[in-house]
Amino acid sequence: LYTRPAQPYEYGLVLLKKDYPNYFEAICSNKSTCVDDAVNDTRTAQFTESYLILLGITSMLDALIFSSGIFGILYIEHTESKRAWDIAEMTYAASVADTISLINEQESWLFAQDKLALLERTDGLTGMANWRFFPKARARFKGCSVSTGLFLRKTYGFRITA
Repeated sequence: LYTRPAQPYEYGLVLLKKDYPNYFEAICSNKSTCVDDAVNDTRTAQFTESYLILLGITSMLDALIFSSGIFGILYIEHTESKRAWDIAEMTYAASVADTISLINEQESWLFAQDKLALLERTDGLTGMANWRFFPKARARFKGCSVSTGLFLRKTYGFRITA
């Protein structure tokens, strides 16, 4: 949570779906929520005592962040007076949430690629390096003696093929 006047960042505040079912039903069905009067709106009225009044929030503009399903929510909130959000602000919130979602998906994809590359280089049975991915070493030992080949096979799991 970032509050503009004091400029501190706070963390650890968690809003649970079971505590605020109206809000989570609304945001999950619409991908975003634009609320000009947060205290009186049925989607956010459940926040009144525990969140809105405590932080002085009057208006909310929220958008879902995805990463293999719902990952989180981007909250843009206004304090002091009610705010009528315009289309540019709603589009901005959606764009920021979508950008974060794309970054999350890119990180997931890179992690999966790294994991796949590791699996390709590793023998599934022994967990040792897979000889197919060491062409320079294989070429170096291509003409080696039978005893050296047996040593490499027994010690490192390498099988030398012509």
